[in-house]
Amino acid sequence: DFVGMGKAFAIEVRSTDAVPLAVERTMRWGPGFASGHSGSAVSSPSTTWYFAEGSQGYFDTFVLLANPNATPTLANVSFMTESGQTVTHVVTIPARARETVWTRQFPQLTNRSFSITVTGNAPLVAERAVYFGQPTWKGGHVSSGAPTLAQRWFCPEGATGPYLDTY
Repeated sequence: DFVGMGKAFAIEVRSTDAVPLAVERTMRWGPGFASGHSGSAVSSPSTTWYFAEGSQGYFDTFVLLANPNATPTLANVSFMTESGQTVTHVVTIPARARETVWTRQFPQLTNRSFSITVTGNAPLVAERAVYFGQPTWKGGHVSSGAPTLAQRWFCPEGATGPYLDTY
């Protein structure tokens, strides 16, 4: 209702009375909006973001960048393949704007899996979206980046069986 149809945008949610909030965003697409994904927001921008997963070929991977600053921000996006090759791309994100990096634009990533590191010359926000089932995506998932590496991580859900599998 605020932006209109056919527009890409970034979102900032602020508590107007200083009450702490938890924020998620859900996106839907396709006939009857039957496909979709949901992701948690991050609490602050960072100069570094890490993503453990990306793939280009059967999947389409997008790195989504938002610059909340009043000046343009440079972002260095590095894709590290399983074979040890690194593909680097530098993008300028205008002030208070967003940019999308589609991994399909890099032939070195075709039919490859990779991790991603984003570093900025100023704090920014980074997210990674993965979709499958072209030409109109049948499904996908999204994840906010991690601003730091750690020796220990927790995932509250996993399942295996005839209907589910966990990676």
